[in-house]
Amino acid sequence: KGWCVLREHEVKPAGLTFYHATLRKYGGLIKSLRRTFEVLRGEDRILKRQPYGEDVDIDALVEAYADARVGLEMGARLSTRRQQEDRNIAVMLMVDMSGSTKGWINQAEREALILLSEALETLGDRFAVYGFSGWTRKRCEVFPIKRFGEPYDDLAKGRICGIEPRDYTRMGAPIRHLTGLLRAEDVRI
Repeated sequence: KGWCVLREHEVKPAGLTFYHATLRKYGGLIKSLRRTFEVLRGEDRILKRQPYGEDVDIDALVEAYADARVGLEMGARLSTRRQQEDRNIAVMLMVDMSGSTKGWINQAEREALILLSEALETLGDRFAVYGFSGWTRKRCEVFPIKRFGEPYDDLAKGRICGIEPRDYTRMGAPIRHLTGLLRAEDVRI
């Protein structure tokens, strides 16, 4: 108890130049990711062999007719009904902001966060983005980039653009802290 000290620090938002450059650079990939994620959103599921519904279940009707022709009682479950699948998901993204991410790694992390955020926004799922770094066990740091309750707006996009390498990779305390934040979300998955 009291072994680590963890503090949250704000990420200073940068301009949106990097964000717009990433959208231009990966425009086709973003469209593809959005389409892929839209499939994940799910459509209404058709439930077969229902006692009531919007449409006739042809398979059940054929089976019931065959049963009636041989003298058996026809089944009463001859309808189909649409059931909307409700997604109840929260996603926590953690990004390493240690000094080892200088250069192209930092750029790749920011680009990946933009791509993922754009796709998750399409789904409408709750998501949060946090960076982490630190110096020693007494100076572990997390950087809220987008909290669960915050919209994915220009401020969040500016924070993603403002991610820069910090100190060392201190991930134990941030993982425990962010796991607690994720568990606090009232979601199924």
